[in-house]
Amino acid sequence: MSQPQSPAQILKSVEKEERGELERIIADLEEEQRSLQIEYEQLKEQHLRRGISPLASPPDSIVSPQHASEDAELIAEAKLLRQHKGRLEARMQILEDHNKQLESQLHRLRQLLE
Repeated sequence: MSQPQSPAQILKSVEKEERGELERIIADLEEEQRSLQIEYEQLKEQHLRRGISPLASPPDSIVSPQHASEDAELIAEAKLLRQHKGRLEARMQILEDHNKQLESQLHRLRQLLE
């Protein structure tokens, strides 16, 4: 592989590497967000099924402390997932902003080279 010869080629090489890295990070974050969203929907569905199941059970059955504990755990887990999703979205926004800044810097450097 030949080494870049001019400043423009160097800039293009750096831009390509940084853009590739940012795109990989964004893709990873998007995949993690999809995974978390699926898990969240599954937990939500599971919670709804549990909420419906006491109605289908015999009238003398009362929600056991175990179910209450499981519900509390599900609520806590859902809260943690929402927080994690928020952090991922914030991180993705930071990366997108950083990418824009890099593109702006690259544009200014290209103008200087012209």
